[in-house]
Order: sequence, then structure tokens, then C-alpha cells
Amino acid sequence: MAIKKYDLESQLKELGIELESLTKQVEARAKEGMGLLQQQIYGKIVEKATEKLKSTRSTYIANLGMINDSDNLWVVFLKKDAEWIENGMPAGERIDQILNGGKPAKVSKSGNKYKTIPFKHNKNPQQTSRAQMQIQNVVKSELKKRGLDKTIMVDGRPKLGKAASLKNELAGPGMPVNRFNKPILAGLNIYQREHKTAGGKTQIKRDVMTFRTISESQKGSGLWFYKEMKGAHIFDEIEKEVDEMWGKMLTDIIGQVKIEVKE
Repeated sequence: MAIKKYDLESQLKELGIELESLTKQVEARAKEGMGLLQQQIYGKIVEKATEKLKSTRSTYIANLGMINDSDNLWVVFLKKDAEWIENGMPAGERIDQILNGGKPAKVSKSGNKYKTIPFKHNKNPQQTSRAQMQIQNVVKSELKKRGLDKTIMVDGRPKLGKAASLKNELAGPGMPVNRFNKPILAGLNIYQREHKTAGGKTQIKRDVMTFRTISESQKGSGLWFYKEMKGAHIFDEIEKEVDEMWGKMLTDIIGQVKIEVKE
């Protein structure tokens, strides 16, 4: 787990200051400052992730968190499911990693673990790689040809749930295929759902999806083999800047202690 810890009590001890020696007012200000620093670090990591990442951005940010381990220990962390984005991965088969990460896998009648993996084909362009964007453009064009590029209505009302299924319509000649020459867009479905805006209005959101099954039985097939992925190393990138923020906050606390001593 990528993690950044800040222990106020231990750090003050290194500077010859006992936490218990602080007045309640200074201690409260110090802890308030620690909470603010934690939020700033979290915000800095989100900012870097937004700047550096595309298709993995939402996964990275969703797995980023903050906790107080105790009254004096503040932690910013990245959960195990997103460590591969932070640290990178060598080239290789990803079946075990996918099956053992996130939600628990199901078990088939034959005893193999498996999962159904969703692929969304109308993601925000800022969260989409160049290859994914090319596939999305094909989907967008084909849906427009079929009059399915707008909210699908039935009897004057938006159809919710699975609104349309193209089955194998996008699996023919000229359609995107993977490196095994298998159609990428076979079984494409359009789902529609209601979404409440911040202003309380109801909007219809559309999810254009395909699904693939990953199973232990596919090991050695090459189906889930990925190229080497370089890590984002965002925690490493911000370390110097964060340490400077941390040092400034400690200097402020020491200054408050000195003022009290003088008084």
C-alpha cells in the first residue's frame, strides 16, 4: 500500500518538545494544522493524478484515502487495488491479479474462479487512451447511423435499464478487433439511468458497454497479457513538496511554543 504518514507526537519529540507540554490551545491549533495538511496532501495527489493519468485516473482517485490512525497520526494512502498504477507492472499475464483484486471472484461449476469485466465505450475523453478513443469514435459513429446516439424513448419516456442491444451488429468486417482477431464490440449494450444533478434536476445518463469474462481456465492463452506499464510514482513526486509543507507547519508550532514560553 502506497502510504504517507505524519506523526505529530514523534516529530515533536525529535525536536525536544513533549506533546503533553503544549497548552490545550497550542495543541488544538497543531492538530487542526495537521488535519489541514492532510487535506492539502490529498488534494495535491489528486491534482497530480488528474494531470498525469487518463484511463486509470478514476481508479487511482477512487482508491485514494485519508485516515487518522490516532489523535496524533495522520495518514494519506492508496489502496492495494490501485498500487499497480502507482508502482507500475512488468509485462505479463494479469489473470491472477484481476481475479484476486477488487470484488471477490465467482466460482464456476468446473471450479474455476471467474469475473465479468465491464468495458465502457462512452467515457470522458480526458479519461481515455488514444486506442480507446479510436474505438469510442467507431461506436459513436455506428450508434448515430442507427439513431441510437440520443436518449432512447418508449411511449414518450426515457427507457431505463438496458435500453438497446446491438448483439453482433458491430462484430462484422471493418469493426475493431483485438490481437487475436476477435471483435471488440460484440454484444454491445446501451444502458440508461436517472441521475440527480447538484441542482436537483433529473438527467438521463447513458452507459455504452461490452463485457468480457476472465477465468482461471484462460491461463496460458495470452488473452489477458499486458505490456509493461510504467508507474505514476505520484507519492514520490510530491514527497519533497509535502516535506516542505510539513516542515513549515512544525516551524509554526515551535514558534507558538516559544511565544508561550516568553509570556
